[in-house]
Amino acid sequence: MGVGAALAALDRIDQALAEYEQISAQWPDFPFAQVRRGELLEKQGDQAAALAAFQAAARVAPDNADVRFALAYAYRRAGQIDAAMAEFEAGLALDPARAAARQALEELKAATP
Repeated sequence: MGVGAALAALDRIDQALAEYEQISAQWPDFPFAQVRRGELLEKQGDQAAALAAFQAAARVAPDNADVRFALAYAYRRAGQIDAAMAEFEAGLALDPARAAARQALEELKAATP
């Protein structure tokens, strides 16, 4: 993960993505390489691939609040409000003390007719 982060910090995004892909292949039950891939893919403007990476992380670790919140925020950035609200609710069921996530959910609910 450190190599991927260093490559990303040097703006060597394609190499960082490859590093995170390798980590995911070697440790398929480790969701955070997919989360980092999603973040970098968003940075490149590839929203569909980013969402796929966040979704892959959530499939690997459905009981990890951090992963669920990462997916929720990705859905929100993609304008998929219903999916974002569902993921925020799932994450808050795992970790109800997350004030920022609760606030984000409330803002989405308030903006939804």
